[in-house]
Amino acid sequence: MGKKAKSKPIIEEETTTESGFSQFDLDERILKAIGELGWEKPTQVQESLIPLALEGKNILARARTGSGKTAAFLLPIIQNVVQISSSNEEEAGPYAIFIAPTKELASQIFKLLIQLTSPFPFLQCINFAEMDESNVETMLGEVVDMIVSTPGRIVNAVATKPSLLNNVRHVVLDEADLLLSFGYKDEMEKIKEALPKTYQSIFTSATLNENMDDIKAMLMTGPVVSLKLKEGQLPGSDQLTQYHINCQSDEERFTILLSLIKLKLIVGKTIVFVSSTDRCYKLSLFLQAFKIQSCILNSQMPANYRCHIVREFNEGRHQFIIASDMNDIAPKESEAAAATAEDEPPAKKKKKQKKPKKGKRKMDKESGVARGIDFHFVSNVINFDFPTSTDIYIHRVGRTARGFNKGTAISFAIPTEMPLVENVHEEINEMMGEDKILPYNIRMKDFEGFQLRAREALTACTKTVIREARLGEIKQEILRSKQLEAYFSKNPREKAALENDKKLFKVNLHSTSIADVPDYIVPKPLRGQDYSVKTNSSVNRNRKRKMSAGQKKKKQKSMDPLQSFKF
Repeated sequence: MGKKAKSKPIIEEETTTESGFSQFDLDERILKAIGELGWEKPTQVQESLIPLALEGKNILARARTGSGKTAAFLLPIIQNVVQISSSNEEEAGPYAIFIAPTKELASQIFKLLIQLTSPFPFLQCINFAEMDESNVETMLGEVVDMIVSTPGRIVNAVATKPSLLNNVRHVVLDEADLLLSFGYKDEMEKIKEALPKTYQSIFTSATLNENMDDIKAMLMTGPVVSLKLKEGQLPGSDQLTQYHINCQSDEERFTILLSLIKLKLIVGKTIVFVSSTDRCYKLSLFLQAFKIQSCILNSQMPANYRCHIVREFNEGRHQFIIASDMNDIAPKESEAAAATAEDEPPAKKKKKQKKPKKGKRKMDKESGVARGIDFHFVSNVINFDFPTSTDIYIHRVGRTARGFNKGTAISFAIPTEMPLVENVHEEINEMMGEDKILPYNIRMKDFEGFQLRAREALTACTKTVIREARLGEIKQEILRSKQLEAYFSKNPREKAALENDKKLFKVNLHSTSIADVPDYIVPKPLRGQDYSVKTNSSVNRNRKRKMSAGQKKKKQKSMDPLQSFKF
C-alpha cells in the first residue's frame, strides 16, 4: 500500500471573489472557454483550490455542494495537461484520470471537461462510464490525454491494457467519501497498483470527514493539504429556505404535496426524493391522475436512459422529477426507509423483506441521484420520504440553491420518521449555528376537498397498476434499444406487437374531473386565482394547424362552382 500520506494542518480559507479567472495565469484559450460558459468570477472554492492545484499540491477539499468544485479541479489540470502534451513527445497519455462513484456524475464531469477543452483540438478526452465494453477496448488503442470513469470501468480497462495508467500525473476523486461507502475498496486498490509511484491527488466532496486515513493511505502520495472553506455545508437562509412539514399519515403526505402543487405554492423546477423505486411509480401515477406530468429517475433504469432523463430535465422539458437512489443509502438504512415509507407496522415489513422476489430488476451499483449530479436551475427540493441521515439530507437539499441561485427545500415526515427528523435537525443546527429548518404549519381542515380526491387516487394506485407501469417502461426500453434494432427490422410484427400492446391495468377513477380545482375546495385566503390545468402549447398549435387546414379546404370547396353548385 506504500507509506501513509502525511497531512498538513487544515487550511481554513476565507477569500473574496471580486477578481476574475485571469488572476490564475491560465492559458488564454482556457479563459476563452470560461467566457463562453458565462462565468464572470470564481467561487470561493475555485479561488482557494486552483492556486494550490497549479502548484502540484495533494489536496483534500471539502466545500458545499453546488459551489463549483468540478471546475475547481478541472481548470488547473487542463492547464497542466496542455503544457505536458505540448512539451512531451516521448510519453503517451493519459496524463490525468477523473474517478467518480456514479455514471451520472462521470457524465457530468466529462461534459464540462469537453466544454473547457474545446479550444484544444489536439487533446483527446474519453468517458469510459458511458461506453460499452467493446468500445472501451477499441479506445484503448487510441492516444488519450484525459480519462473520466467510474472505478469498475477503469479496472476493466487496466485488465485489458496493464500499462494504461503508467504516465498518469493527476488523479482526481470526486465525491471521494462515497467510493468506499459504495464498496469500491477493491477497485481502488487495483487502480493504485496500476498507477506510477508519484502523482498529484485531489479529493473533493461536500461531506469529507477530517479523518480520511483509509482513502488517503490508499491513493495519496506525499504531504496532503486539507482545504476546509469557512462556509456551511448548506447555503445560508438568505439563499436556501428550508421547511419541515409534519404529517399524521402517508395519505396526508400525498394530499399536502398535491395541494401545494395545485394551488401553485410550489413553482419552478422541482426534484421530489422518495425512499424506493416503487414509491417513484406510485407518486408519478398519483400525480398523473391529477394531470401533473413528471419523470422518474432510479437506479434500476439503464445508465443511458438515466442520463437522458437528467438531460431532458435540465433542458426544461419536465417540471417535476421523482428520484429514488438506493445507492445513496446503506443497506440497513434502506430497509428502515422502506419500512417507514408506507406507514405500516415494522413487523409486517420485515416479513415481506425476508425473501427477495425472483425476477426483480437489479439496481445499478454505479448509479447516483442525490449526490454530485448538477441539476440545472432547480427551484425546489422536496424530501417526500424523510432522508435516513444528515449526509443524505445535505446532498439532496444541495440540488437546489447552487452557485449564486436561490432555492427552497421542503421535507415531509410522518410519526415513524420523527427520530430521523430530530437527529437531522440537531446536527444541521449544530453545523449551521442556528435553527435553519423552519416549521411549515398546515391545517388539514383547509385541504379536506383535496384529501378526498387524493384518497380516491391512492386507492386506484394499486400494486398491480404500479407493476403495469414498470412493465410499460421495460417495453419502452426494449423499443429504444439500439442492440435490438437489427432484430426488429427482421421481425417487424414483434415490434408492432410491443408498440400496440395495451395496458391491462391502469388508474381507474370514478370522476374524470378529479384534476379540476373548483373554488369551493380552495382555502379562503387563496380563492379568486386561476388554478386551471394548462395544456401543452405544442399540442394546441398542432390543433390550430389542423383546424386551419380543414377550414382552408372547405373554403376552396365553396369557391369551386362545380362542387358548391346546388339544384
